[in-house]
Amino acid sequence: MLKRSLKFAGFGFILGIAVCSIITILTSDASGVPASVSFIEKIGSAKWALLIQALLSGVHGAICMGTVTLYDTDRLPLTLVSALHCACCIVPFVILSVLLGWTGSVADTLIMVGIQLVAYFIVWLIMYSLYRKEIRELNKIKDNIDNSGPENPAE
Repeated sequence: MLKRSLKFAGFGFILGIAVCSIITILTSDASGVPASVSFIEKIGSAKWALLIQALLSGVHGAICMGTVTLYDTDRLPLTLVSALHCACCIVPFVILSVLLGWTGSVADTLIMVGIQLVAYFIVWLIMYSLYRKEIRELNKIKDNIDNSGPENPAE
């Protein structure tokens, strides 16, 4: 499981940088620098601000993707695993949003968290529905196999 987690985390690192870059380019101000002005001022250099933002976004992506393997465990209920994974995605985001100046106030941060929770729930609901359908089909196949077996196996 560790090897799989590390593979997912590596992919997540790259994905985190890519997603952050796309979002910050689309939401950048008139200066065209894809980083918050407050963060650039705090760091003192746009280049360093972009590099730090990219690295931290990569770490966030690695955490989100690396913890997907929580779903592989059979010891925990699906609801608990989902809540843990959701927390592993949202808590680092809140920290990043404060550090990188993505949100200007507590209200902004709460709105972003709310949007993420809704999006996470929608994705979870879709995946749950798909897996539930697959489980029903597998149970039908199992029932057909069980019902087509020999009537009296002891004879």
